[in-house]
Amino acid sequence: MLWLTNYSEYFDYMRRIARNHNLIKDTEEEKHFAMITFSADPYGGYDLSEFLSLEKNKMHFPFLLAISPEMTYSDNRSDSILKNIQGAFIVLEKYPRDEEEQKQVHIARTEAIGEQIIAFMRYDIQRDPNNRRKYIFQTDQTNAQPITLHPEMKCVAGTRFNFTISCQANANLKYDNIFWALDN
Repeated sequence: MLWLTNYSEYFDYMRRIARNHNLIKDTEEEKHFAMITFSADPYGGYDLSEFLSLEKNKMHFPFLLAISPEMTYSDNRSDSILKNIQGAFIVLEKYPRDEEEQKQVHIARTEAIGEQIIAFMRYDIQRDPNNRRKYIFQTDQTNAQPITLHPEMKCVAGTRFNFTISCQANANLKYDNIFWALDN
């Protein structure tokens, strides 16, 4: 069941996907999933090559790397504010060191796994009538892109997917005077 309204729920949902997907199968014993925070501030988060160089010996493939979401608000109509959860994930696959020509085969596999994840997310919204009214799922086909990794991870290839899930935010953004000590 899809319940994404904050960072913690996003992390739990992506981890559940990694644990339940038959090819990824994240467990406590075999790490196939991580969440990473990217930041424009060099002290605010990892970059992908830094993360991979730190974690490469702990990773099992295929690997789902969820990227922390950005949350924005938009005015849907004059009385309706949407919270837009802009998420992304990367599916990574390892290929044999001596088979550089196999890279495209493995990128195609990561693309197929990522498309399965997107399909599941869409299904997860649609299977519950309450979610169909509560969430809007958006993705753009141009947002699936192969990625080139740092030379240290030469034998790892992957595909990045971006998506947006929107939900009503009117209740969350309603002014409540108990949180304010205003003299007026």
